[in-house]
Amino acid sequence: MSSGQRSSGAGEVPGSQRLTNKDFRTILMTPRPGQESAFTRMAVRTPSGTKKENLSEEEKAKRKAKAAQYWKKKKKEEKIMEEEAGVRYRDRAKERRLGKNPDFEEPGMVPASALPIL
Repeated sequence: MSSGQRSSGAGEVPGSQRLTNKDFRTILMTPRPGQESAFTRMAVRTPSGTKKENLSEEEKAKRKAKAAQYWKKKKKEEKIMEEEAGVRYRDRAKERRLGKNPDFEEPGMVPASALPIL
């Protein structure tokens, strides 16, 4: 055999039978007979909340008021949580700026950086 020719061994496929990326794409996009494709199933199904409903103005107003009440309650709960967090935590940065630090106010307490190195 010359160096320009390839041997057609058991593992090689002739060039006319090789599949390209385009061939694989068409195979994957072709639906099987009697079966829905995954794409078709996704396109047909819609979440229940996304349906557009025909509501009267009164029903729309009720929903809007209910939503406003929900968010008002939620905002109030968040405000309470922030106030509770304020009681539990202290502003240490503010204490440092003012020169007050109750962690080091004990008379016998000396910072480690002030100790002599032996």
